[in-house]
Amino acid sequence: MYTLHRSIIALASLLAFMAGVSHLSQLYLYIGACAVAALHRGWLRWLILPWLVSCGLVGLWRYDSYAIITTYQDGDLFTDTVMVDRLPLLHDDQQRLVVVTSNNQRLQIDAATYPAYQYGDVVQLDCTIRLPGQIEEFAYDRYLARYHIQALCDYPVITFIDQRQGNPYISKIYWIRNTLKQRVESLWPEPVAALILGVLIGEQDTIPESIYTAFQRAGVVHILVVSGMHVLILVQLLT
Repeated sequence: MYTLHRSIIALASLLAFMAGVSHLSQLYLYIGACAVAALHRGWLRWLILPWLVSCGLVGLWRYDSYAIITTYQDGDLFTDTVMVDRLPLLHDDQQRLVVVTSNNQRLQIDAATYPAYQYGDVVQLDCTIRLPGQIEEFAYDRYLARYHIQALCDYPVITFIDQRQGNPYISKIYWIRNTLKQRVESLWPEPVAALILGVLIGEQDTIPESIYTAFQRAGVVHILVVSGMHVLILVQLLT
């Protein structure tokens, strides 16, 4: 039981620091770890409990301190050589790209699904800058700032230049991910393969909309996304 408590406390500390316990599942885990520390008999709790509280406070400070720092203005015409900085996501018959510019700014682009781009691709990008703003009750600009995205890019014209120019370690991780995805797709038919990939790596691009909606209605859609549950399973396996 001590190993389990130690792993949960370590995971709660990490989540609290990274996300400011801003999500409900993370908040539950954080409160549970604090309760375990408070109920722990002996002098150890006087070290663990202040540590968890400090991680939570620092996490909340980090969450509230996200700022939009951009060199662009709304409506600016953008032309630059950029690199695809993250794994593209399929979204509403488009692929959503995050690119890093020559001055280390990150832009989000919704491009056509073909040609398909990969992490590390270098392209020439021409587009119109659009700064994110408030969407009703949702602070979209703050949301994007959490992922270090400074602006959106409308009407993109993309010209491929080169590939495999990203961080070699991140490229290796994506290669392992793609290899696992291809292996699963070769072993199981759809939609079984899509569900397996959703549970294993949080892959949602190939999950049929009807199945995804059914998971939402059942309240178990968190199974299909990478969440604290997947991290906890990994921690349990490692301990």
